[in-house]
Amino acid sequence: MSYFMRYITVEYPPPSLEELQVVLRDVDVAYMITLDDAEPSIGDLYYGDDVYAELEVNLPGDPLCDEDIADLAEEVMKQDDQNRDFVLDVLELAMGIVVIHVLRAGHEDYPRLGVLIQYLFENYGGLLQVDEEGFFNHEGRVIALL
Repeated sequence: MSYFMRYITVEYPPPSLEELQVVLRDVDVAYMITLDDAEPSIGDLYYGDDVYAELEVNLPGDPLCDEDIADLAEEVMKQDDQNRDFVLDVLELAMGIVVIHVLRAGHEDYPRLGVLIQYLFENYGGLLQVDEEGFFNHEGRVIALL
């Protein structure tokens, strides 16, 4: 029971995991992001003792980021939607992706992840992509992926 969400930001630089930890801990000290020693752009998001998500910040030029953008653009191109060009523009202008691999605890208690998503929307221009659901802005769904 896991899925991926990706916050595609058009702001540079994208947020670091250290920044996100400070913001989350300001809301509630039970939040913690443990960083991967070998790769500081990867970490686990905890609330208390429960792991809610695996986080990763990717930048254009990184193969994983470029592949995600290409794959998402390919899916968007298949949609006959008036917002298609807007979403493609955001993908083309992407300055980074915060990848959120939502794990069981995050799925069962989504409002805990909502704090992170709200911060990204309020501080970094971009869109949230949710697997098998589509792209969202701060007001709601922009385009569905069928």
